[in-house]
Amino acid sequence: MLFEESLIVTLPNRKKGRIRWYFVGTVIGYSFIVASLLVGSILLFNPQLNESLVSSVLVSPPPPPPPPPPPAGSQQVSQTPRVQVVTTAFVPPTITPRRLPAASDLPTLDAVPGGGVPGGIAGGVPGGVVGGVLGGVLGAPPTEAVAPPPAPEPEPAPAPTKLRSISTGLLLGNSIRQVQPAYPLVARNAQLEGAVEIQIIVDEQGNVIAAEVLSGHPLLRQPALDAAHQWKFRPTLLNGHPIKVSGVLRFTFRLS
Repeated sequence: MLFEESLIVTLPNRKKGRIRWYFVGTVIGYSFIVASLLVGSILLFNPQLNESLVSSVLVSPPPPPPPPPPPAGSQQVSQTPRVQVVTTAFVPPTITPRRLPAASDLPTLDAVPGGGVPGGIAGGVPGGVVGGVLGGVLGAPPTEAVAPPPAPEPEPAPAPTKLRSISTGLLLGNSIRQVQPAYPLVARNAQLEGAVEIQIIVDEQGNVIAAEVLSGHPLLRQPALDAAHQWKFRPTLLNGHPIKVSGVLRFTFRLS
């Protein structure tokens, strides 16, 4: 009986303790779930807040500021060396002396370093003349300026060779290219026949440089003149030198 009474008494106390801890744990669990849902909904519906949170976590801290510049007093000031210019030219005195210096007061050769003369050139020979040329010989006569040699005269241009006239046979013998004139259609329809003589001038290279009609029908002259300009000759030599010559070409127009 004693055991049964103690059992009846202790069971309600244990049950009340379990209920209390269960209630506390349930409240804490539900609170955590509600808080997680609130934070998740805020991050889900406001992405900017999420990005700012991520960027604030990922961005590295700013670098430290640069060191301050050194004070102005510590800078070194470069000093430009002063160049002392010594002139050797004569400078007239600004104050007129009251008396002339005596002969004993004038400097001698021994008083000038190196035994030179006041106003002489540095590097000269002791005992030289003031105003002489550096490197000259003591006691030598003054040298005269040597005039440059005259320029050679240009060679006279060779006189132009005289135009020489040669025969038609010799002219034809030197020909390289012969061009026959075209028969004009007007002259062919008019049954015109005849010969045209052309006087030509051949230069030193064998080219026809001028042509002139001497005789022939007017309808046949121009074709003969055009053909004469197209002829080519070997150079005509005189004492081994090519010369300019003139000759006469004869073109005959015949109906075949």
